[in-house]
Parts: sequence; C-alpha cells; structure tokens
Amino acid sequence: METRERGLTLIELMMVVGILAIIASIAIPNLLLARLNSNQQYAVQTLQALASAQEKDSNGKERSEPVTVQQLREDGQIGAVEVNEAVPNRFARRGYHFWLHTKENGWVCYAWPISFGNSGRQAYVIDQSGVVLVSNNEDTRYNGDEKIPKIDAAFFDDDGGLSVDDEKPRRDGSPWMLLNQK
Repeated sequence: METRERGLTLIELMMVVGILAIIASIAIPNLLLARLNSNQQYAVQTLQALASAQEKDSNGKERSEPVTVQQLREDGQIGAVEVNEAVPNRFARRGYHFWLHTKENGWVCYAWPISFGNSGRQAYVIDQSGVVLVSNNEDTRYNGDEKIPKIDAAFFDDDGGLSVDDEKPRRDGSPWMLLNQK
C-alpha cells in the first residue's frame, strides 16, 4: 500500500501567501502612521522638557539666563543627545531635529522632521513663554538638513515675537497655531 505524505499543495500555499499579503497591506501603513505620530508627540515632549530645563536647573534653582544644549546635557536635564559640532545648539532625536537659539532676553527652539513624511510631518516651536506652536509644514516643508527654519520663522513681522492671537502667516509664510487648537 502506498503512503502519501501530507503537505500543502501549491494552490494552498498561494492562498496563504495572498492572505499574508493582504494583512501586511493593511498593517504596514498603520504601523508607519503610528510611528510618525509617536515621533511628533515625542518632539513636543522634548520641547516641553527643554522649556522646563531652561526655567530651573537640576537642583530646582531658577535660571537667570538661557543656557545651551551642551549645558543642559552636562546638567543631566535632557539626557544623552548627540550635539551637532557644526551647530552646537542643534541635535536630533526620534525622527526630529531640534535647534535651540539663545539670546539675551530669552530663547526659542524649533523641531522639524529629519525626513518629511517618513519621520514626521509637522514643525514645532517653543520659546520662554512655554507655549508650543505647530505648523502643518505643508507650505514650507522643513526637512532634515535641506530646509531648516530660521530663528524668526514663526514670528510675526510687526512684533518680532511668538504671538498666539491668530493663524495669520508668519515670517516663513506659514500659519503657526497653538498646538491644542489644530
């Protein structure tokens, strides 16, 4: 009597591969979107942590003047970051570039995607007021090292500050709005 080995036929194997392809086509875009949203949330949290670190040192003592990324790193307030040697107050974390600009009367920090559409879409800015503004970044497309926001990109021409009163275009031509208003 002849025994037949059990296994998958070619048609059954093709059906399994087809089902896996359908599942992957549904799951992969959702996973990529979840990673993009996670990077954007992390960017906002990093900006808020920078704002807190600018206010008080690691001992809880209020700061009298803005400090650099290097000082914050040495103080242990922003963790281990790779500081850009060419631009000392610039660093990258979880899909976003961060650039802290310090000046006599305050500071401003921008965050924009390392790879627009892949690591994030929106751009963010915060200053000493602690208010986070967001740009949909569709018009300006701040992206990695290709397009970097200038120190006053989110400022109005008339007042030179980060006013949050409306959505009119800023110096970079884009509307920046309060983070929780979008």
